[in-house]
Amino acid sequence: MTLLEEFIFALSKTEREKLRPLQFKGAKRRIFLKILTCRDRSGVNAESLIRANKLTRPRYNQLASEMLAACYRDVTPRGGTELLLFLGTKQLFRHFFFEMRRQEAALLIKPKALAEYYARVTIMSECFMVPPKGNEKILEEGRGYNKKYVKIKEHHPDDHYLVRITKIDSLIAEAVLSRFDTTKIVPLIEELEEIFKLTKKSYSLLCFVLSSMLVQCFMRIIHDREKAAYYFTQARATMAAEPRLFAFIKELFEVRYELETASRGMIDLAEFKNSINKRIDWKRGFPLTCMYEFFPIILRSGDLGLAKKYIQKHFPYSIELVRSEVAIYYWQMLMFYHLYTGNNVEAESCMRKALTINRGKARNIRFEVLLKRYEPYFPAMKGDPVLAEDICIRNIKRAFKYGAIRMDFLKTLAELMKHVDKDRAQGIDAYKRYRSKTDPTTVLSFILEKIYDKYYGMAPATAER
Repeated sequence: MTLLEEFIFALSKTEREKLRPLQFKGAKRRIFLKILTCRDRSGVNAESLIRANKLTRPRYNQLASEMLAACYRDVTPRGGTELLLFLGTKQLFRHFFFEMRRQEAALLIKPKALAEYYARVTIMSECFMVPPKGNEKILEEGRGYNKKYVKIKEHHPDDHYLVRITKIDSLIAEAVLSRFDTTKIVPLIEELEEIFKLTKKSYSLLCFVLSSMLVQCFMRIIHDREKAAYYFTQARATMAAEPRLFAFIKELFEVRYELETASRGMIDLAEFKNSINKRIDWKRGFPLTCMYEFFPIILRSGDLGLAKKYIQKHFPYSIELVRSEVAIYYWQMLMFYHLYTGNNVEAESCMRKALTINRGKARNIRFEVLLKRYEPYFPAMKGDPVLAEDICIRNIKRAFKYGAIRMDFLKTLAELMKHVDKDRAQGIDAYKRYRSKTDPTTVLSFILEKIYDKYYGMAPATAER
């Protein structure tokens, strides 16, 4: 699949409307329209297009490259780091990699501009979610920018710390991927905290990257909200002290933190949704890492109309054509949408598609374990509690195998299914225990309530309302 095809396939319906097919003529227009209408996961048949338009392979590649540059201008007319930000937002990391190198090459004769370029790319990279498998080159290139920045900038005594925290970042990523072993991760996070104490008043890029890394560690790995809030405050102070460098990413960084905080606590969902909508410019779009947190919040607030608009504005037009390590997240969000609209058939179809494409070198085991929590819901709603219980037990064992510890939802659902025709009081007690210690607005709580309502009558929470 060419870069041109990959770029077009990643665009949403709204973003595709910005493309201008009429700017191309002859063979270019015919090839471009063929790509726009393609629905084959492998992309267009390049050989047939080459023969039909009497082209050579090098000429075909040249035309594709020229059309890709034109598409970049259609979507992000200003180019530069704004283009890089858009490519990162759309998870187009092959494009991001080549564009990084192209922009770097253009600045090699301008050391001062090059140093600022390295800094800006490092800053924006903190707001992207790069799947480690299959993107090793991109991650290596991005982490290498810290070393290049240190070499070209004015010397500072703390420069070696910027290189060291980059290494720690890669070690944490490896530990999370291999098996979620906190005994390996915690010492690395403690080292980051120690470096932060030593460099708290150092130069802005080091302080920001270090604060951002610690925010993510305490939000996603250690789950210490107080420390996450502290390091977020430090990151904001760094951005406020040097607005010229951080202005382009400030709002996105803040929104990302607020979304992750909101998705892990009890809040007024409707009020939060409205406040975020006022701050975000829809035209710029969301990075997947933000959309992944915000889309369930929209659903939980009950605004299904807004959720449908977000699908049109920000989801790829044809998810089937997007790279699998990115598509799995969109399939899961679509599954959530259909669960809330009551379309269980489509919801199950989306889940199966996500599981089917999550294979090969880019397979995400952690995503698979989390997604399989929803699997027993579908046989349960079809009236097969025995199968639902069997799936719960099987997926609990699988989760433990890969290092997941908390499987409260599956354990509770297994209890509900086990006691449907036996001691129903035990099933009710298991449900009440789960509700007493879990946020009732999450997707898992929503579907567990539907199962409880089906087998045990009206759920206690529903009855109170």
